[in-house]
Amino acid sequence: MAGPAGPLRDEAERAEACLAGTGLPLGYRQASNALGLIARISAARGYLSAAQDAVNRAISVARSGGAEFLEARARAIGCQLRWLGGQPLSAVAEQASAELEWAESRGYPELGLAALGLLAQARALLGDGASADEFMRRANLQGEELILGQDNAELAAQDAAAAATTLVALGDPDAAAAVLDRGDRALRRIGAAQSRPALLAQAARVRYGMGAWREGLELLETCAGLAAPDDVVVQAALRGVRALMFARQGDHFEAEELARSAVRASDWSECLAVQAQARADLATVLMHANRDKDAALPAARALSLYELREDVVSAAVLRRLIPYQPPADDWPVRVEAWVMAAEPSLVAGQAASLGIRLHAEPGWSAAFPGPQPDDVLVTLLASGEATVQPGSLRMQLPRAGSTSPAVVHVTPRSAMPLRLHLLVNLYKEGTLLKELGVTIPVNPPEPRYAAYGD
Repeated sequence: MAGPAGPLRDEAERAEACLAGTGLPLGYRQASNALGLIARISAARGYLSAAQDAVNRAISVARSGGAEFLEARARAIGCQLRWLGGQPLSAVAEQASAELEWAESRGYPELGLAALGLLAQARALLGDGASADEFMRRANLQGEELILGQDNAELAAQDAAAAATTLVALGDPDAAAAVLDRGDRALRRIGAAQSRPALLAQAARVRYGMGAWREGLELLETCAGLAAPDDVVVQAALRGVRALMFARQGDHFEAEELARSAVRASDWSECLAVQAQARADLATVLMHANRDKDAALPAARALSLYELREDVVSAAVLRRLIPYQPPADDWPVRVEAWVMAAEPSLVAGQAASLGIRLHAEPGWSAAFPGPQPDDVLVTLLASGEATVQPGSLRMQLPRAGSTSPAVVHVTPRSAMPLRLHLLVNLYKEGTLLKELGVTIPVNPPEPRYAAYGD
């Protein structure tokens, strides 16, 4: 398995070894539970494609064993993945509505609670406060009965996180803090230390927004002691919030180091929400240091990700931090993307290679940013989802002057069009001016060009 080493990777490898037959034979229930564990671990490590594959396998195993309750459990994990993924929130809300209908028609309240929480969060960040409040109230009523009636750590953590996100978006951080504290107490009572770090990091961020920095720092210390080093979702959040705390205290050097560390951690992840938050935190830290020009790049990157997710609430908050930005049509950059095949189309379940080329007008230069020089950072967004082969999110570009394209390898899960979101750094006379992004379709009959902009 790729990515940082750590206890999560070790645990996932043990589960995969059992499923591969190197351990004792597993029944359908054990296999489905093992796949659910792999999905949760993969999501924590930022590998949403692998997590979704594990959920799909768990559903298939459950159906083969005639165990619909296991399918419902796997679908509840899928709700968590949708929240972290790259689909627009309007599509996430539609899928959550379908999950809620399925759960209510078959009598699976745990899945219903997960779907209600997802609906509340999505509608809140889409700016639909009335619907978000209604879904949250329904989730609260259902959650009290379920969580009191069973020691389900995942259920308690998921319910608290969803309610807190919704409450913050609706402008009630005090209620969000209370919900997170109650959720953490439930996890401590159950003895589920592994589920606490994500809630603690979220609670610390809420305390930061309330100005309760001392309480926030105490929560971060507890979080740091419990978080796995290869849990990139928690590590990015932990470092980002700590950076904000240091910036408020005037320790700008340490704050910037932590914020950039959070960005690096988020770059291990396929989670757009995690990447956006890390860059928003970096922009905020730089703004506190009166470095408006330096803050513009990460702020614009975060804003483009928020807009891709249709997260109007987070985008509105971030826009108040961003300094002046020139009009989008000032940027002389374009990109082409196409399916590299004789019949340039995407077929469900069939692997395909996508070609990418970057163009800049004379006098300008452009490069794809990434963790290493000349890497391209690519996010696949989908009307129909796709499985991305390991490593293909970060690809080394051909050398300057080469006519060979960069390549992404994907396997679409449906025949619907995919959209490719690319980032590019724009330079003039060696000076980095802006980080830009664009979303373009990747299944046209011939290469299609799109202008970059905000």
